[in-house]
Amino acid sequence: MALEIQIPRNIDNILASADERGLSVIAGWTMVIPRAVAVEYIRKYNQSSAQGFFKNDDGKVVLSHGGGKLTLSETEASAVVELIKEAYGS
Repeated sequence: MALEIQIPRNIDNILASADERGLSVIAGWTMVIPRAVAVEYIRKYNQSSAQGFFKNDDGKVVLSHGGGKLTLSETEASAVVELIKEAYGS
């Protein structure tokens, strides 16, 4: 069974879901992150701007995976991190 959260925004919504395969984040396009990689991203939170979650100078959190980058508020990033923890027990 997949766990899912929806984060409302002014223009669109972000839908994040976690299942046995991994994390999917949909925000106009889809970012799919394998389970083990998602867990690693929260373990290494704010360590690399090239991959995972990284807080930028504007106070936003950028989620980078492969060629994709998604800018989140700290609250939105926390919700995605908590989803990962709840789904995978990290």
